[in-house]
Amino acid sequence: MNEQIINTPRYEELVAEVLNFHRQGDFLQMQKVAENIIKEFPEFTFGYKALGVAYSSFGDYQKAVEIDPKDNENIANLGVGFFNLAHNYQSNKSSNKNSNKNSNADLFAKIEHYKKAKSYLLKALQQNPQNQNFINYIEQINNILGEKNDFSYLQK
Repeated sequence: MNEQIINTPRYEELVAEVLNFHRQGDFLQMQKVAENIIKEFPEFTFGYKALGVAYSSFGDYQKAVEIDPKDNENIANLGVGFFNLAHNYQSNKSSNKNSNKNSNADLFAKIEHYKKAKSYLLKALQQNPQNQNFINYIEQINNILGEKNDFSYLQK
């Protein structure tokens, strides 16, 4: 995708709308305008990035990455999304006879979310090895999973 900036009134109007909807937290409208940008100006990255942000805001991190699977920002967002899912995982605990069974399932789900988060964050870190945020997330995940923090391969 071309990183060149286009200066047409229509493009500028659509970009301003996306930014305005983002500031307002209206991600559904942001998604619609981003889709219009992609239809009208498919060669420019802004629409794709805005659409990825909208999908991420809905918690649809996988769809956000599918927009541009090589976009490091999307990959990192997917990792952070899975981290947040794991970190904030709440089960529907009720006074249930199967609470022990639910606890084990909940723990397994959290672990799987952390593992997915780690794999995406490691991909993002490979493309941006100096990003301390990625390293911090990975260290937290390793501590939770009882795994060793080893970033020596980044210095090669």
